[in-house]
Amino acid sequence: QSTMFRRSITLAKGLGLRTSYRGAISVSVVGASLLANQSKSMCTAAPAVEVKAAAFKPTVYQYIICPFCSRVKTYLDFCGVEYESVEVDPLSKTEIKKLNTVHKKVPIVIIKGQTVEDSSKIIEVITQMGRNKEIEGFPSEEFFPADTEEWTVWSEKKLAVYLYPNISRNLEESWECFSYADNVPTWNFFQQKLVRVAGTAAMTAVNGKIKTKYNIVDERKELKETIQVWTDALKGQKFLHGDKVTMPDVMVFGVLRAIKGLRTFNEAMAENVVLKTWYDNVEAAIPAKKNA
Repeated sequence: QSTMFRRSITLAKGLGLRTSYRGAISVSVVGASLLANQSKSMCTAAPAVEVKAAAFKPTVYQYIICPFCSRVKTYLDFCGVEYESVEVDPLSKTEIKKLNTVHKKVPIVIIKGQTVEDSSKIIEVITQMGRNKEIEGFPSEEFFPADTEEWTVWSEKKLAVYLYPNISRNLEESWECFSYADNVPTWNFFQQKLVRVAGTAAMTAVNGKIKTKYNIVDERKELKETIQVWTDALKGQKFLHGDKVTMPDVMVFGVLRAIKGLRTFNEAMAENVVLKTWYDNVEAAIPAKKNA
């Protein structure tokens, strides 16, 4: 294999076509002490003082068009957590080379000094932190219905798989994907152009290989059929479980959000009114946060 072809495969995997894994992550628990007041005649224990969760700001290492990175950021948005996004050069991966990770694949999140890899793992850590009262304003248990795991896996293993072959069908669409490179402020002019040109070539070159791997014949048709599974599940409701956003909405929305503005996204929204209405509803429900 040529160097360019090896980079093409690496780039394709990095943009969302890889096998995720799960693992247990230990998370610290914030403790609180009780205060006591002493009266003139006797000592009485004062009521427990509520301790607010300490503020923190995770750093998310990402490719902006990676659906797995987008799932993580969308979840942080709905948890009300501010974060910093760092765009990783898909060719050199300079931004993540010095991180203490098993794999050099995005998303990677630095959260309270802890380095966490893989979107599913990251989501588990965030959820555990929220349930341990380490995230102020974390959603209640109603946010996590019984089918949360089912749709979380579906968004990763079904929906996300179809995005890559759709956004890289040809040179024109691949070129469109990498338009974001022109606007990454931390990259110099040469780096921006190199990523756009080489990224476009890499995505287009690997398209057929990815389709073969996942037995995809007609990527547009199969993506529409996959999306239809979701819109059918909505059953005419504003969100999957009625009038309030829940975790399944966030996971599916997060995957689609990664390609917002691209031809694949625009066509899907134009051809499926139910999808567009639901997407707009979820987008409008995102808590106001100044996230990069």
